[in-house]
Amino acid sequence: MRHFSVSPSGDSLASHTACAKIVASSLIRVVRLLLWQSADFRLVFVFIPTRCAAITLLLLAAMTTPARSALSPASVLTDNMVLQRDQPIPIWGTADPGAKVEVQFGDTHATCTTDSAGHWLASLKSLPANTHPQSLVIRSGDGKVSLANVLVGDVWLCSGQSNMQLPLGDAAGGAEFANAHGKNPLIRLLVVPKLFAAEPRDAQTGHWATVSPDAAQQFSAVGFGFGASLAESPALRGVPIGLIDSSFGGTTVEAWIPAGDLKPFDPGNLGNSMFGKPTEHYNAMVRPLTPLAIRGVLWYQGESNSDRPVIYGKLLDTMILAWRREFHERDLPFIVIQLPAYNAPFQEHFFTWIREQQARVAKRTPGVSLVVSYDTHDGSDLHPREKIPLGQRAAIVARGNVYRENVIATSPEYLSHVVSGTEVRVVFDTHGSALATRDGSHIVRGFQLAGTDGKYRFATGQIVAPNTVMVSAPEVTSPKNVRFAWGAVPNANLVSTTGLPAVPFRTDASPPEDVEFVHVPTHRTVKTPSYEVDLDAIGSLRSLGVGGEQFISNDLGGGGGSTIPTVFGPRDLNQVEELGPNQLVFHDQEVSLRYTFDPTSVKVEITNRAAEPLVFQISLAPGVTTNVNGASRVRKSNATLQAIGFDTATASESRKPLLKLSVPAGQSRTARLQPAG
Repeated sequence: MRHFSVSPSGDSLASHTACAKIVASSLIRVVRLLLWQSADFRLVFVFIPTRCAAITLLLLAAMTTPARSALSPASVLTDNMVLQRDQPIPIWGTADPGAKVEVQFGDTHATCTTDSAGHWLASLKSLPANTHPQSLVIRSGDGKVSLANVLVGDVWLCSGQSNMQLPLGDAAGGAEFANAHGKNPLIRLLVVPKLFAAEPRDAQTGHWATVSPDAAQQFSAVGFGFGASLAESPALRGVPIGLIDSSFGGTTVEAWIPAGDLKPFDPGNLGNSMFGKPTEHYNAMVRPLTPLAIRGVLWYQGESNSDRPVIYGKLLDTMILAWRREFHERDLPFIVIQLPAYNAPFQEHFFTWIREQQARVAKRTPGVSLVVSYDTHDGSDLHPREKIPLGQRAAIVARGNVYRENVIATSPEYLSHVVSGTEVRVVFDTHGSALATRDGSHIVRGFQLAGTDGKYRFATGQIVAPNTVMVSAPEVTSPKNVRFAWGAVPNANLVSTTGLPAVPFRTDASPPEDVEFVHVPTHRTVKTPSYEVDLDAIGSLRSLGVGGEQFISNDLGGGGGSTIPTVFGPRDLNQVEELGPNQLVFHDQEVSLRYTFDPTSVKVEITNRAAEPLVFQISLAPGVTTNVNGASRVRKSNATLQAIGFDTATASESRKPLLKLSVPAGQSRTARLQPAG
């Protein structure tokens, strides 16, 4: 209750006018005080003239009467959503403290009473799948909220960092896949806004939507590939599929773990995300979803933890346990996608060691399955565009391990090994399948053997039984330990007869190391009577031979070849299109580099759709001299090359000559390399 002290005042018209002014001024003061004060009614002393007191007290009484709370369901409960089938369905939100709330869905209803803070939680009984849209109606007092077009089926949460975030529209074949699968009325999508917060949040602003080709292209490529493939499973036809995309590029696993669960960890072992600190993405992007009933989680993350591989497994285990608790499902299935092939260290280490931790978590934690992915790309891209096959592979894993369909859903896993003279007999658990090679070869690639010196050599194997490979290496006469697919870009071809690649493994216990032999990604060679050119997997000219002389430098450390420099290193144009036998295009979302190989020249066309200008440069080999004058000529010994259309030929910091071509934002430029007779 608030108390007021009043003082005398006159009765003239002027005093009424003054009174009105004083009332307004006093009310402003009170409003400010109310905004400053907490919700409980502390004493506030306001001095108001007598004639104004009656009006003022009436207004203040209205202001100090608690406003009626609006009935509101949780933010994740919206039109077009999918409710989880075959388990109790929590429905929750806010209303007046102590109010009765009734939830009605078809013939099913539940009631509850709000707590002192106005929070309520009702639980609908378990329901079977239902493809007939219905309304979810919530009532409290004279308030009513009706959510339309609601189905009952299976809800999957797709989370992780940038490889999960990459949208279908940017994936290889994404537009075609979206057109083929983006018209299914039983698929519903929810994209959680990408945020982070220091404190737990109860709400997010995303809304469920019916699928369309455009909506599918904006959704996670792995997530939509997974959901669309599930929808086509014979056992799941007619079961609505709800997909939630809660992913954020550049995040560590600890960003997705509640603060209380991180207390046992040394803060020095925890890292920040690209945006946000530990716990902050959980607070903003997962906490508002709980305790929604869901079927399972699809998890694709680990890149940002690759500098701390030893602790990653413990953090991932912690996150799984925490999410199972917060979603009120002790056995909530998790499908973990291993990191892809990538031919460079990321955050100081190669992905090999994170893959090991992901496999160990899947092996030791009930209800966790593994999707092996090192074979879907050549390793040149941190964000491989081959996302649809990965989503389809994850769907196979879910069908076998979650839905218990009669399909082979687990990759061959190491079981044991026995040394037999100079050979090692490696036995796999094939989970009802048998071993094969992806390319049909009788030689199994991907093994390494080490003797007592601990030094590994590449080895080859032969399948000698449905579950056994005999492995040997000529340089290792007394083998002790064996590794398989143990590399940044594993050159491994061992699969099950159903096509699932074998899980990487090792039998030693050495600590993670940051030195690896990296299998070189695909490169291309063009030969004509006038020249010979080599290009790497990301569009860089690595070699140009004319008249028996090499014109392009291939210095170590990324200083050789042709590049488009950025503050983060050379631009990675890893999307490749072969337009014909003499034309290649390398591009990303903003820049494209088109090579046309004529019999007597190499034409280079650079298109810059970015907001900033760029420079295309070629590092010339030692011994090359330059003479720039319009159609410039560069020379080495008796061979001459015309560099037509380049702006300058200059010396870099290391005093090696560079051909440079500047391309303004929003423009294209063309240059030509042509041997001079």
